[in-house]
Amino acid sequence: MQELAKYSDSILWWVSITLIGIAFTFLVPIVKGKIDRLRGSKTGRSDEWLAEVEAIKGSSVRQSLQVARVAHHYGRSSFFFVVAILLFFAGGILAITGSSILCLISVVLVLLGVREFRYGQASYEQMKAAGES
Repeated sequence: MQELAKYSDSILWWVSITLIGIAFTFLVPIVKGKIDRLRGSKTGRSDEWLAEVEAIKGSSVRQSLQVARVAHHYGRSSFFFVVAILLFFAGGILAITGSSILCLISVVLVLLGVREFRYGQASYEQMKAAGES
């Protein structure tokens, strides 16, 4: 247990955990889509997703709201990434003196940023699917 505590103070440990979390966040939707296709769905999309695309196609107000939703998610993602980078550098400087809580907070913010980016991508895919049909 003491060895784990020793490694958790290292910046390299926090960077590796962040990279593993980001990789996991990107791989899970890919694997989920492949599993959905294997289970019989041609597009890998749920009925709720397709119903939302039809609703976006049918209303100009929903199209405008979808554009705003995409911009909102991408903006939040950028904000989380910038704040995480700033906290990571501040935490790195403080980690030299023994405190690494800011590095931990920056890891959480990066994961939140990745989540918001994925939501933005999903909203954009719905908007694009509504425009193509």
